[in-house]
Amino acid sequence: MKILERINLFSENNPKNSKIKKIIDKLPDNITITKEMLTMLGNSTTNVIIDNDFKNSYYVFMNDKIYLSNKENNKYTRVCLIAHECVHSIQNKILQWFNFILSNLELLAFFLCAVLIFFDKSKNISFLVYTCIWAISVLVRSILEIHAVYKSIYLSKKYLDIKISKNDAKDITNVYSYQAKVLFPLFFISLFYAKMIRLVILTTIFKIF
Repeated sequence: MKILERINLFSENNPKNSKIKKIIDKLPDNITITKEMLTMLGNSTTNVIIDNDFKNSYYVFMNDKIYLSNKENNKYTRVCLIAHECVHSIQNKILQWFNFILSNLELLAFFLCAVLIFFDKSKNISFLVYTCIWAISVLVRSILEIHAVYKSIYLSKKYLDIKISKNDAKDITNVYSYQAKVLFPLFFISLFYAKMIRLVILTTIFKIF
């Protein structure tokens, strides 16, 4: 595939994406799609809430709810985006708790370590401990997100196979799959940019002091 053709796959004005959008527009609304996907996954406990004020769609494991942005109802990628959150809803809860605890612990460790380094109190050990917490936190979150990204492609195809023709489902899934592979590095950066900035700041402080 030529570079320009690949770039065009990300434009909603692309004839292929316009065709996909017309097909997706015929599918049920977002909340119906979400509930049907949850049923396909054997999940009967997760609640779904939709609101125009939500900027993005996301899953909160502590109250077992998927929050849907109504703004995404017109996007041709909405099936895959919904599938992503549905996959999160069935992921291991122990791993999700671990991710939650580590994320907060990393933030706390950053401030504590910065203070200790500044006052030259066990700065080598402090920096090592923070780096370990940072690395484990990123690893756990990466496991959850990588699993959700790739599992969502298969769930999308399974859902589309039921709702539309096999050929149309295959075409749409191919676009979803390609975009997921290309955009994953940017997605990864968006997830961890704050952690990366904190690591850079702490490394700089460590070297200076």
